[in-house]
Amino acid sequence: MAGDHEIQLFADSAATARRAADAAIADVAMAAAADGFASWTASPLEQRAAALERAGDRLESDRGRLLALLQNAAGKALDDAVDELREPIA
Repeated sequence: MAGDHEIQLFADSAATARRAADAAIADVAMAAAADGFASWTASPLEQRAAALERAGDRLESDRGRLLALLQNAAGKALDDAVDELREPIA
C-alpha cells in the first residue's frame, strides 16, 4: 500500500532527525563540559564539594519527578529507578 510506504518513510525520516538532534545535543554538552573543566579544576576543593552537595540536594528535592521520568521515558522499574537516582546522590 502506498500509505504504508509513506508512513514508513516518515518514521525513518523522524528517527534519522532524532538521532541527528541527539548527536547535536551530546556535542553541545561535551563542548560545555570541556569548556568548564579548566575552571572546575582550578576551583578550591571546598567550592567543588559544596557544588556537588547542592547538586545532590537538587536531585533529592526533585526525586519524585525524576523517578517518574526514569519510569516513563526510560522504562525503568521503580526499584531500578530508585537505585539509579540514589547512585549520584550518595
